[in-house]
Amino acid sequence: MKDKKTGLIQALIGAVILIIGIVLCVNTYIVKGNKAYAFSLLVTILGIVILIAGLYRTFSKKERKPVDAKVIAQAALCAALCYVGATFIKIDIPVGTERTMLHFGNVFCVLAALLIGGEWGGLAGAIGMTISLSLIHI
Repeated sequence: MKDKKTGLIQALIGAVILIIGIVLCVNTYIVKGNKAYAFSLLVTILGIVILIAGLYRTFSKKERKPVDAKVIAQAALCAALCYVGATFIKIDIPVGTERTMLHFGNVFCVLAALLIGGEWGGLAGAIGMTISLSLIHI
């Protein structure tokens, strides 16, 4: 029970850091080539790493074994690739008054699940695609 509570607190802290990073990204993206934008991307990736680790600790039903830092870093990298693939590598298709898009975010999401494994890859893909699709309408 204590481990789940610690995981929830860790996930909450990760979500707060992630939101701060996204707000910084949106505010500093206007000035291209700004070092503050690079810093905000690092804060966002750090938030993703902490959030994934907290969610894994909370919802994992398996016996606890130490999580390798390499796996967490790979999950954060795959989440960032999902975000970049869905946000920047896309083709907008106008459909009537709306628009839809064909993007490569799903490719990176599937690759994350195949390369890292089901739990970590799924979390990385879900978080990366969620961030991407939530920032499209800003």
